[in-house]
Amino acid sequence: MIFIAFYIVNASNDPQLRHIDKILVNKNRNYEVLYGRDHVIYININILDEAVWVKQALEKNQPGKPVRVINPDDESIRIFSWLADNFPDLQYFKLQLLDASNLRLTVSKQRNAITQQLIDNLIKGLLQTMPYASNISIAVLDDNVLESQAIETLSAIGLSYEKYKTANNVYFNIIGTLSDSELNKINNYVDEYYKQWGKQYVRFNVNLKNQDTNNSSFSYGDNRFEKSQGSNWTFQE
Repeated sequence: MIFIAFYIVNASNDPQLRHIDKILVNKNRNYEVLYGRDHVIYININILDEAVWVKQALEKNQPGKPVRVINPDDESIRIFSWLADNFPDLQYFKLQLLDASNLRLTVSKQRNAITQQLIDNLIKGLLQTMPYASNISIAVLDDNVLESQAIETLSAIGLSYEKYKTANNVYFNIIGTLSDSELNKINNYVDEYYKQWGKQYVRFNVNLKNQDTNNSSFSYGDNRFEKSQGSNWTFQE
């Protein structure tokens, strides 16, 4: 079962938001203007190449309040760092910026002592470090859900694997001889899995990296894949 705690803060209708919107009116609206509780105006831009144009436009027009340009990738890194500094023992699966003002943090049910105080402290801290956010949610999820989903899919694909667990991770090592199509299928699945659940708990040893052996072998961590013949790949332990 997933328990979600919400904290809603209504953003201000400051006239400066409309002013900045007019400054950027000639640009395709690939940005979001937000008013922070710290009285800073935040402009969230998903397309990094457009950040330079936005900064130049703002420099020419000089808004009346401080403005900061942000993007989801940099903000995610910053929040990960904040969590590591302030909640070093927190075991979580994924941080989702559903949009610039809407964040969801999914944490482990088994590996955390979940209390209302912990949730309140997380929400309070995240609101402080993200003054532009209006909606913070904490989802509590059973570890077994993620592990079972990985097992069911790998079994459905028909792949052999070895599983081993540490205190805070589950690892799946794909074993046996694999065709190119099987490798593609694995990589596609892993990409989708990581998009859904992140990489903090379940990890797959299938992210192949080219080695300096005439492109005939690939490895991930301490594991090695060798191309033996045709389109077959063999996992070497």
